[in-house]
Amino acid sequence: MSETFTILPDVGGVLEVIDGNDEWRIKSMFLPLMNIPITITITKEDKEGGKTNKDIIQERLREEIEVRVEVGMAQDINHLLDRDEDSPPIKIYRKQDWKAKLRSSGRNLFQILRMRRGNTRVNISAFGKERVFKLAPTDLVYDETNYFEPDKDSMLTMRSGETASCSFQYIYQRFGKMKGFIKKARNFETIKELSLTDPPQFRNWIAQYQKEFNLEKLGYNTQYPVIELESFEDELFKVEVLELEHDNWTEDEEYNSMSVLDIIRWSMWAGVSCYVVDYDGHFYLSYNHGQLSKSHTDKKRTSQKSIVLKVVNNHAYFVDDPNLKKSAALTLTKYNCEDFEGETRKKVKKELNPPPKEPEDYLSDEHDDWVKLMEDWVKDNRNKFYQSPYFKVKNLISDKKISIYDPSVWMPISDIDPADDYDGCIKQIAQTTYKNNPPPLPEEFLKDENKTYYLEPVSLNGIISYIFHNYNVLPVSMSGAHPHKIDRATYGKTKLMSRKCNPNFIGEDNIEMVEYIFENYPDLSFKRIPTITSVSQQIFNKIYKDKKYFSMFNSNTRRAFFDAEIKADNRVVKEHPEKDVFSIDLKRAYSNSLKGTDVEWGVYDGISQFEYCDNFRTPNAFYLVVEKVDEYPLRGIKGLVLYHGCFLRNVLDKVDIKFIITPVRTKPTDYFLPFYDAAEEFDEETKISSKYIINNFIGSFKKQNTISGYTIRTTESNTTLTRAFYTGSIVSNLDNNTKFNEDYRFCENKKRPKLMANPMFQNYIQSAQPIRLQIIDSVNEKLYKLYLDYKVAFGRCPLVMTRTDALYIEADDKIVKDYDGISHPDITPFCENNSILCEMENICPKNDWEYKKLPTQQKQVYTKRNKWRDVINIDNEWSLEGGAKAIYNIIQTGGGAMINGEAGVGKSELTNYISNRFDENLKRYKWVKFATKLTGYNYLEEQEAWRDDNPCFCIKLAPTNKATNRIGGKTLNRGLGIPVLEFDDETSMEDEVGYFETMCHRIVGGYNKGSYKPCVDYILVDEDSMINGYFWSILLAIKHRAPRIKFVLCGDIKRQLPPVGEEWRNFMSAYLIKELSNFQQINLNYNFRNKLKGNILWDDWSNNPNNFKIDNNAPLTIINLCYLNKTRKKIIEMWNNILKPLGNRLSCETEGEEGINFEADGQTEDIYFMIGTPMISCKTIKELEVSKNEMWNIKSFDKDNITLTYEDKEIELSREEVYKYFYSGYAITIHKSQGDTYKDKYTIWDWERLSTPQESKIRNKFYRKLRYVAQSRSNKPEINILYKS
Repeated sequence: MSETFTILPDVGGVLEVIDGNDEWRIKSMFLPLMNIPITITITKEDKEGGKTNKDIIQERLREEIEVRVEVGMAQDINHLLDRDEDSPPIKIYRKQDWKAKLRSSGRNLFQILRMRRGNTRVNISAFGKERVFKLAPTDLVYDETNYFEPDKDSMLTMRSGETASCSFQYIYQRFGKMKGFIKKARNFETIKELSLTDPPQFRNWIAQYQKEFNLEKLGYNTQYPVIELESFEDELFKVEVLELEHDNWTEDEEYNSMSVLDIIRWSMWAGVSCYVVDYDGHFYLSYNHGQLSKSHTDKKRTSQKSIVLKVVNNHAYFVDDPNLKKSAALTLTKYNCEDFEGETRKKVKKELNPPPKEPEDYLSDEHDDWVKLMEDWVKDNRNKFYQSPYFKVKNLISDKKISIYDPSVWMPISDIDPADDYDGCIKQIAQTTYKNNPPPLPEEFLKDENKTYYLEPVSLNGIISYIFHNYNVLPVSMSGAHPHKIDRATYGKTKLMSRKCNPNFIGEDNIEMVEYIFENYPDLSFKRIPTITSVSQQIFNKIYKDKKYFSMFNSNTRRAFFDAEIKADNRVVKEHPEKDVFSIDLKRAYSNSLKGTDVEWGVYDGISQFEYCDNFRTPNAFYLVVEKVDEYPLRGIKGLVLYHGCFLRNVLDKVDIKFIITPVRTKPTDYFLPFYDAAEEFDEETKISSKYIINNFIGSFKKQNTISGYTIRTTESNTTLTRAFYTGSIVSNLDNNTKFNEDYRFCENKKRPKLMANPMFQNYIQSAQPIRLQIIDSVNEKLYKLYLDYKVAFGRCPLVMTRTDALYIEADDKIVKDYDGISHPDITPFCENNSILCEMENICPKNDWEYKKLPTQQKQVYTKRNKWRDVINIDNEWSLEGGAKAIYNIIQTGGGAMINGEAGVGKSELTNYISNRFDENLKRYKWVKFATKLTGYNYLEEQEAWRDDNPCFCIKLAPTNKATNRIGGKTLNRGLGIPVLEFDDETSMEDEVGYFETMCHRIVGGYNKGSYKPCVDYILVDEDSMINGYFWSILLAIKHRAPRIKFVLCGDIKRQLPPVGEEWRNFMSAYLIKELSNFQQINLNYNFRNKLKGNILWDDWSNNPNNFKIDNNAPLTIINLCYLNKTRKKIIEMWNNILKPLGNRLSCETEGEEGINFEADGQTEDIYFMIGTPMISCKTIKELEVSKNEMWNIKSFDKDNITLTYEDKEIELSREEVYKYFYSGYAITIHKSQGDTYKDKYTIWDWERLSTPQESKIRNKFYRKLRYVAQSRSNKPEINILYKS
């Protein structure tokens, strides 16, 4: 049997590194070697030979440190920092005693959670056991909650004469003299007895919180405890064990106090609701008397009395603010969709008053006055943050404005040689240089002022611990990139930021820069230093009105684009060069690639997928290939490898192409050029590097689903810590993450604070990862072309290493090194004259060169087969009683299905049957809910399990209003709450617009303010052939968000028309649709209308269009279908000419200018009509029950009003309203006719065009679908269809 447990590392120290960015100097630098939690598994085999857990853990942890140091020596320290490699690289210097340096300078601590044997149910005893002893917590300085204060003149006492504790005082003073509660709160003994006795509803209520103390949940926890291990020390590190245990109370303390559960029991007996808010602002417990009392003998009260408690550090405090229960947060998971960001982003009030306007006359007295006013304005608005001088010095060094290795720079102000301690030297220079900007004292953080401090420490744990033990104050909120290291903390309005949070730049403090930023980018705050990310996003948002460069994915494409993503080329070709090594670097490689390429930028959606392909078709696509050789520039991967066409076109003789994925749409090659130019301008005005801005912007494209950080809370209570662990928190000590001596920090009677961290999950529906990968491969291409150019120019290229955007080549004796860098009589002109912007940079002595070959970072692409699991063909006649039931059972057991079939095969009858089954199950479900609440502890799980077999809750969706009317559902926009973006398929009602997280919560359900909403069981989608790739992608995102939801997709994708603009796409074979329908396809092949299997219209008619005679002299019909929009206009004009003599006209002259958009709708300017004229609605009118694209007919009219009918509906509108909401329906496109059935004769126009064979297979398939849809609108196609050219 194996044991698995989690270790929280905090390992790092000052080590010597070789910096290729700084002429390969050897210098000291602090390196965080390990921060991310690791998991270790110990098996029986590991313990052979008598090894203990301690021996194995000690051995494994030493190996972990040694491996990371070796990687840093062999390659690049960025491997340790989990970021892309730099060029030139920085690596750990091998010729040093790194273990000694780590021991002397490091914070080498591992924390392990321990759970002792026999204590495995400690979590149950922790649940609800926080006790109420006293009044409001004195140490919550920034807590503005209004806590209970007892009346000292009417205090409750026990029989012994001792004053009762706060919990009894609250109940006695609030309810002891209130009518209806006197008997339950009249004295100490009554309150105590009721608080210890379970009321009838207690069992059912506690069942709601079974998950809170269910040991099975430990299996889903991020942190796994070890059994029976003591703390120990190694020569390199210390291992500290944190134990899950109880808080201990004396008998007297327990008697004169009440736990949270005791108060809940009393509330139940008294008929009072009780709400408990946890330390993190989330609901901990809530008892709503009105909801649970119905099922029991106690009488439901109409009283709205409630008790509110707040839990802090194992104590619960009464709150005199019942509204607190409405403000608890619900989730730490965020789902982002870039298309919705503009809708969800609320307008933020500007934090600053605008700066004074500069006068036009630079020589006037007014301008001199303006300079003074502007200086005052800058002073008032720029003093909202403090930045440690450490960062200012470091930024000056990074920008090469000062040379730290110049003795004249550091020797006068520092006694630390930067070669010995690079970080320490910077600190000392900062302290000496910025004497007028001293570091703030801890008490300054407690002033509760609106100020942000950017501090030098790599974490805030030590500062927070110091403030707590000296001032008894803890932050209001904390967060960090790791669960045991605090990067951000808030004391009231004051914010503290660690070194990790400091922006890696700062502009010069001058008036012109501030005015420029405020005038051009007013959303950038001056109360905090803007981050590179915020700057780049503001620049982009100002120029671009949309973000339509984002893609969406199915599971297969996500595996390719993320799990096997293209990497920058970083390889070691030669471990031991024979000569010194120099580099040729691409100038601003990523910036110039974003600026413009010769290949358009591709955008993909969930329908996009890899298709079989054995040849190179276009550079504007991604390919999966098999490499035939293992040499530069190939990736050296066995199996399928992802390449972009821009790079692949250079190595076609070295690979075998297997698959291709083409974009659904593209952006022009210069799409990002305006952003590039704006970043350059921003650089010129603010001195903030445009390279940093652009590279950060490119990095933000990835948007991968990830843990974005951790919210962190503190507690001194072992009980709260234990409960937090069992509800998903990662727990650790606060103070052991600091370098300070424990004895100095703690007094005897004060407990050590513990940390409770919860991950914040960031899920992205959209990402620009394909464009990011295209940029990376574009840089790889330029690097390879530079390599080839070098070989042509010099006959050979003795390549030693590639590093992102640089070639490292063995040097000859002609290289000259001087103060300005390096040069070569032949290579320097080669770089200057090359079409690829490049330059010679660094030279490294061969004796200092030591890089090891490592496996490529790019991974093989693994995808699942694009194949249906089950294909069920129903060829015979079936009944609702037997056949529909059988199909329903197939759908249920298969977890969803795609139902295909033409008109007349019973799709509507089947979906109605399924809907009726859901309604019947819902009636039974009400009794199931009642029974499970009475008998089951896990009744919510039991209810959901019952609904798995007997689904009740279903959302019905369709792409058009006509389709939704048939199924009694909603359009995709309205049903899901998606804002209308760029698609004009439907008009969404403004009051029903929602956003992705709200939409998901409505569908997925869950707890909300104490009440539970079940998850939807099914989503039924009709007319699936008309859904475009964007909405398919949204549906898949919902499926991923709630996997238990089953999808039923109905339609006729094989024969019906695809959505407009996506006619070339193969929806029928889409992997996404298989995912949604759980890889099960049901084909309804029997047609109830003609009693036949198969479809003559599809099988025969659509394949033989020339069998149908074109008669251009046939009379004009009222119903006309056409392919081309210009034909539609022509037909309407013909009808207008016929009706014009009647004089019944609607036009902008008579009805006003507020008409429909003729150009967009393709309608003539005037509408001539008569009784029976078809009128098609151009928008949804909710109050009139008119849906867009419905075909109404004029029943009657007079000089003011017109009466229209549709099916069994009739409306009367003014002529102005008809003109505004309808247009002539004498002709519609074949696309618009989908879903209609005509009993009368109609004409299909453009038949000659539709019958002419095309060179493109895709176009031929599309024309066949057009012919089929047009002919299948009639219930008697043999006699009711005319054809015209």
